[in-house]
Amino acid sequence: MRCQSLLARILLVCVFLMPMHPAVAAEEGTLEKAQLELLCALVSMSSYDDEVNLVVRRYLQEKGWDYVPHVESNNTANSHFFMVQRKLQNSGEKVAILSIRGTSSMKDAEVDLRTHRVPFGGDSPKEFYDLALRTGLGETHPLVHQGFNDYTNTALFLRPLSEYGDLTFGEVLAQKLRENPECKLILTGHSLGGAVAVLAAARLSNLGVRPEQLEVVTFGAPAVGNEAFISQYGSRFQLTRIVMSGDPIQGVLQSFRGGYVQFPEYVRRKQNPNTKRFAHEMVVYLDSELRNFYDIEGQPEEELTEPDFFESHAEVDAKVYVAQSYELDTHLSAVEGYVKEGAKNVLMERISQPVFGEFSGHETLSEMCATAKGLGCDYVLVQDFTGKRIRDERYNFRIVLEEGLYDLEGNLLEAQSNSTTTKHMTPILASLYVQMAGRESREEALTRHR
Repeated sequence: MRCQSLLARILLVCVFLMPMHPAVAAEEGTLEKAQLELLCALVSMSSYDDEVNLVVRRYLQEKGWDYVPHVESNNTANSHFFMVQRKLQNSGEKVAILSIRGTSSMKDAEVDLRTHRVPFGGDSPKEFYDLALRTGLGETHPLVHQGFNDYTNTALFLRPLSEYGDLTFGEVLAQKLRENPECKLILTGHSLGGAVAVLAAARLSNLGVRPEQLEVVTFGAPAVGNEAFISQYGSRFQLTRIVMSGDPIQGVLQSFRGGYVQFPEYVRRKQNPNTKRFAHEMVVYLDSELRNFYDIEGQPEEELTEPDFFESHAEVDAKVYVAQSYELDTHLSAVEGYVKEGAKNVLMERISQPVFGEFSGHETLSEMCATAKGLGCDYVLVQDFTGKRIRDERYNFRIVLEEGLYDLEGNLLEAQSNSTTTKHMTPILASLYVQMAGRESREEALTRHR
């Protein structure tokens, strides 16, 4: 399959150039760990194919993250995963993330419902398959969800690669990790994708990959196996299991069918009070990871050390005075700080010297131009954010960004308005969406008039 050959060539050259870095396995609550979890949330979100998720994928691609897609199908599963990788500018390290898509098709739903448990273990793909067909093994042996196991085997251990002596992709992956013990792989996924990420890490450990080389971050993942599986594999990889309060999926197998046990350690997140989206949605998890990152980033004692997964090079070399005003519904007051932080971050990533001024909305344009001149700025960017609840829709808000770009004499260089609703996203993500939607026009005007 051409897609898999391309994936093998690119991945197996790049992934193993990522040394194990102390920051990647940082302690709970640190900025490095919050950044890694946010990155995994973005990558997991971007593995789906609707409009909002494709915007997230484009954002990561613009920041230098390359996406290599992979699809493998048979009569048991249609597997979808991405190898997402980037060379960090500051350190030169190459980072690779294996991201497995969550439930997104009827075939995936069939996988979810295949809840019969099968034996798990073995030291080769043949042993993986043969052992899963055995019957009569009791609870003292690791038993796992049949559908999740089928998906994992289909994705990583099904098709032989002729360029690697007919080893499967998973075998080559394990071989390269064994040969490079200083390197590691990050695996992530939401829902079904998180369950498969756990089993994929367990399979790689069966093939001799050391625990410190495997880091797994999951969002709303259901249980994958019994107590014997947890006992045998719980120390074979580093797991961060993130669970949203009110998400029923992470516990559904324990209540629906006996014999399933979750990994005991987890990180609990709370949903914003201004949205009542289904707590299992990936957009809710991404919102929580953004808030967590902004909270920790704002602590004065926190300072990010390498690797910086979101390092960027400004696209526009200009000093711009930015005047932002916000008129948000009272129901959005709890997230106003996050909205402001996100709006500033988008500009800081793209413009070399943004200067943010205090702006109440009552200053005249001439006053803002005079302030900009005094600060040595080249332009004035005025941004007005509004967020109003849509009538008769308690948790749906329309977020609007109107902006004007001016020279220091007050001449209008560019004006635009972008809006969206929170129907398919949270208010924080909606505010980021409208800021990013105006990016191309804003930067084109700054470049044209430079």
